[in-house]
Amino acid sequence: MRLFKTCGPQLLALVALFGPGAGLAQTNGDQFQSASYCTVVTDYATYCDFIIGVSSLTYAPSTGAVTTSALTEPVWGFLINVTECEDQGGEQLGDCIPFQPAVWAYVDTTVQPGGTTGSATSTSGEAQLALPTSGTLQVTQAGTWSETSTHAATFDPPDSEPYGTTQTQVPVPPSITGISPSKIGASSQSDTITLTGAALGGYPAINIPNMGSFTGYGSSTGTSATFTVYPVLYDLASGAYQVTATANGLTSNAAQLNVVCAVPTNFQPYGPANGSCQANGDLIFYYTYSSSTGNQADISGCGIFESVTYAPFPPPSPPWPPGGAGYVNPTTNLFPASGEGALDNNYPPSGNFVTPYSASAFAGLQWWGYTCSCAGNAPVVFPGYSGIAVSRTVFNPGPWVYVVSKSGGSCGINLPTQ
Repeated sequence: MRLFKTCGPQLLALVALFGPGAGLAQTNGDQFQSASYCTVVTDYATYCDFIIGVSSLTYAPSTGAVTTSALTEPVWGFLINVTECEDQGGEQLGDCIPFQPAVWAYVDTTVQPGGTTGSATSTSGEAQLALPTSGTLQVTQAGTWSETSTHAATFDPPDSEPYGTTQTQVPVPPSITGISPSKIGASSQSDTITLTGAALGGYPAINIPNMGSFTGYGSSTGTSATFTVYPVLYDLASGAYQVTATANGLTSNAAQLNVVCAVPTNFQPYGPANGSCQANGDLIFYYTYSSSTGNQADISGCGIFESVTYAPFPPPSPPWPPGGAGYVNPTTNLFPASGEGALDNNYPPSGNFVTPYSASAFAGLQWWGYTCSCAGNAPVVFPGYSGIAVSRTVFNPGPWVYVVSKSGGSCGINLPTQ
């Protein structure tokens, strides 16, 4: 490229030769221009040279990759007094250029953390370097990444050697692109949650306003981190919670965690053996239930209850064993909803039947339901499971027997001969 300017009455020309790719765009980077080296080489020509150094550092949160780019651009030219050159026999501008120097350009880059290095040279123009030269520089933990580039050139003649450095820093916070599960139950005993993204390695602090701070356990690649919350212990309210990760003073974007009041539902008999009779006179029923969210863990902090009331109570003795026949009125049993089913044992009375035997009925009413802390721990009866009749009778079809009946099932044992 040829630049001409007027200096007083004389026409001066500065001739600068650039290699291809000049004007490299800078992104998140640094640049410098060295001091110019100038020397008078003829009565009409002054030689000058300098270098331009440019470097950049780029972090892509979507991939967790860091890339760098560095360029050393050598620039040289002559300040020419065209009139004086013509007086000395120069017929055109080319005749006024005393020489063309040999140019050697150099760039060296170091990236931290990790100490990745690389260098490039050129004898035909700019020296350009991109790191990594192969593979990827993968961010595993949050922090500040930096690149330092050394730029140098040699112009011969006149054997000048300009040099300088550029340095760029990029803060790399954790980045969250996904959260799983994104919905948990307020009645869950515990939930392990996985964040996915980049720069999540190490032990990032997981912050959830109105819930707490938790220790995250990052993967070796930094693409995920897990943490555990305890909804029932914290008595969490239903709603949307914002989750962020912080490490080395840098905080990620937020992901949303939804907390819902999950409750047991779909309570129903299970299996063809429902109402099975055991040899000891126990009439057994099995029931299953599910979570309103579809995730059984969401109701692990809830309780499944059975409540039975009896009348008359205590039953008459004889023939029933004295003292209520081993039953408590009302009878209440509470089971953790951490499983998927409930077992209903309708046992015969404890103790010995009392003679003389006589026909007698002993009735009970049974309720099945649940309690959940997120619903105020108020007992809620499952639809269709209110006031289920449980009948216990002593009668003599020959010999005397005890029989318990419920929901179409029955079970009995013979009484001892009186």
